[in-house]
Amino acid sequence: MNGTDIATKEGAVAPTFIRPDTIDATALLACIERHLHHTGTYATVFGQRAVNDPRFVHDLRKGRRVTRRTASRVESYLAKGA
Repeated sequence: MNGTDIATKEGAVAPTFIRPDTIDATALLACIERHLHHTGTYATVFGQRAVNDPRFVHDLRKGRRVTRRTASRVESYLAKGA
């Protein structure tokens, strides 16, 4: 599976829909991970403060894509050095 497919009960692979307004968040996640390491902030706390979603970082680690608007919100939060 490549992240755009999901396994069904029968074992067949069905394509999933990827919203066209989302981006791969790999680079953003790397910045977040550095921030977490340097500040000692928990991932859940970061997600809650940055985008009001305590599972945000966990979901990114699992391959979640984000909209440009969400990425911009996170980048602004990181720029503030919070």
